[in-house]
Amino acid sequence: MRTNIINMGIDLGTSRTVIACDNGVRTFTPSFVGFPKDAVSQKLFPKGVVFGDEALKNRMSLYMYRPFEKGVLKFSDDAAAGNEDYKQALNAARHILQYMVNTAKEGAAYDSSDKFIIRGVVGAPALASIKNKKALLDIARGILDDVMVASEPFTVAYGLGYLTNALIIDIGAGTVDLHMLHL
Repeated sequence: MRTNIINMGIDLGTSRTVIACDNGVRTFTPSFVGFPKDAVSQKLFPKGVVFGDEALKNRMSLYMYRPFEKGVLKFSDDAAAGNEDYKQALNAARHILQYMVNTAKEGAAYDSSDKFIIRGVVGAPALASIKNKKALLDIARGILDDVMVASEPFTVAYGLGYLTNALIIDIGAGTVDLHMLHL
C-alpha cells in the first residue's frame, strides 16, 4: 500500500466548480447538486446525490441546490449556528468538493488499496470577507487533509508565472476581480 499525495487547485465557482491537480486531472462540473425528491427518484439515483449536468438534466426529480453566489458560499456572511439555509448550502458544497476529490483520485493510475493525502488551495474572490473564507475552510474540513485559502486573481497570476508588473482580471459568473502585481 502506497501513500499518494495529490495537490489540487480548487475554484468553487458560482457557475461551475473547477479542479486542477498535479496528477494531471483537470476538470469541471456545473455547481449544481441534486437530491432525490421521492422514493421513485431515490431508485433512479441510488447514490442519493447527483451533480452538474446530470442534475440539470434530471431537475424535475431532484431538489436542486446551487450553493455558491457572488463567488462565495451562500448565506456565509450571516452563518449563525442555527441558520438552516447556511447548513443546506454548506452540505451541498461539501458534496461537490467530495465529488471533485473522488474524480481526482479516479483520474490517475492508483491501486484501490492506496492511501491518499489530499492538499488543496481553494480560491476566494479578492474581496471575500473573513466569514466567507471561514466558510470555505468549513467546506474543506474532513475532505482535504491540508487546505489553504488564497485570492483567486493571485492564484491565476502565480500559476501563469506573472508575479511582477501584471494586471490580472478574473471575470467569473459571480464576481469580477482585478489584481495588480508590481515591485
